[in-house]
Amino acid sequence: MRNSIAEQKRQSLGSFDVPRPLKIFALVKISLNGETADARDAKTIAELIDCYELPPQSILVEHNGLAVHRREWSERPLVEGDRVEFVRVSAGG
Repeated sequence: MRNSIAEQKRQSLGSFDVPRPLKIFALVKISLNGETADARDAKTIAELIDCYELPPQSILVEHNGLAVHRREWSERPLVEGDRVEFVRVSAGG
């Protein structure tokens, strides 16, 4: 009895592990301080701040024209086309 082509391929592979498909990430484009940017896989404003390694205690965030309180950062999702502004606060005279 003849083996099918698929069966022949399976036999020739032996114990070879067939690679799984690559996980594809959709690039979410946002406007960050007026420039087009990739959200770097960040799902929220808090994650975006972490990605850019910004000190949370010294920045203010504006999201789509509205100021966002620090306690809301982790609850505010990022979507394609969002406008985010980071403003660094500095003390001094």
